[in-house]
Amino acid sequence: MPEPLFILCPGRSFSSVVSTVIGQHPQCYGLPELNIFIGRSLGECWDNDATRSTYPLQGLKRTLAQLHDGVQTDETIEKAEAWIAERRVWSGAAVMAHIQEQVGDRILVDKSPANVVHPKVLGQIVRAYPRASYLQLLRHPRTRGKSHMAAHYPKAGIKRVMIDAMGSPAPDVEYKWHSTHKMIDALARELSLGQMMRIRGEDLLRDLRLYLPQICEWLGIRADAKALAAMLRPEDSPYACLGPTRARYGANPGFLANPALDFDRLANIPEASLDGPLDWDAQAEFHPDTRHHAHAYGYR
Repeated sequence: MPEPLFILCPGRSFSSVVSTVIGQHPQCYGLPELNIFIGRSLGECWDNDATRSTYPLQGLKRTLAQLHDGVQTDETIEKAEAWIAERRVWSGAAVMAHIQEQVGDRILVDKSPANVVHPKVLGQIVRAYPRASYLQLLRHPRTRGKSHMAAHYPKAGIKRVMIDAMGSPAPDVEYKWHSTHKMIDALARELSLGQMMRIRGEDLLRDLRLYLPQICEWLGIRADAKALAAMLRPEDSPYACLGPTRARYGANPGFLANPALDFDRLANIPEASLDGPLDWDAQAEFHPDTRHHAHAYGYR
């Protein structure tokens, strides 16, 4: 069986669209956000799912419903919940192995935000999959921060959460970008040469036809016209839509509401700047550590 692909990035980094695009390749299987490595067992993941809202592990339930019953309905989601309840002691790797059995020899593509909440979680994944492929997906810290604030605080206006993790007070959205990519960079230094690819999401989405064949070559999968055409139709994924009541999401809600690619809009993704006041705090600018890190990725 093939090794999985883990897309690593903080939330609001284009991961829903990128993971679905790659997952639509005929030799891949794009998954919703599983979040099954945040605990030592499936039961712990259910209890601690940081993205649970009212219903935990929505992406996993949608996956199980689709693979077990071929359809995602309230009834099949309830069956998936019963399946999970009977296997609370299973590890995340055991669940992934079960999913792999269901999809055959296709590469599983997982972009769960919980995978990068802490080095211990990421370390658990690497120990379970030492030969997996890892894609570090980048987004400019300004536009990622704006997207985060718009999604989580749409009515709050300027909202500043003070922390001192970088030596001085800084917004949490900035620190999340910096700390997550610092953790991913540390992992890259431990992996074998070529095991991790780094790509700026803006570059990828501006010219998918240029970069997707390169990703295919890196993964060792075909890059013919038919395969690329399938990748350019993320809306064909069974998970690229809102799900039933007890499992509505499993990806960015905005993407689920409108998953088709708008090539004209993507080709004109605007450039962002590291200079000037933060959009979410007019009294502050990016911390020097953030600027240094972003410059290393080619952001200005």
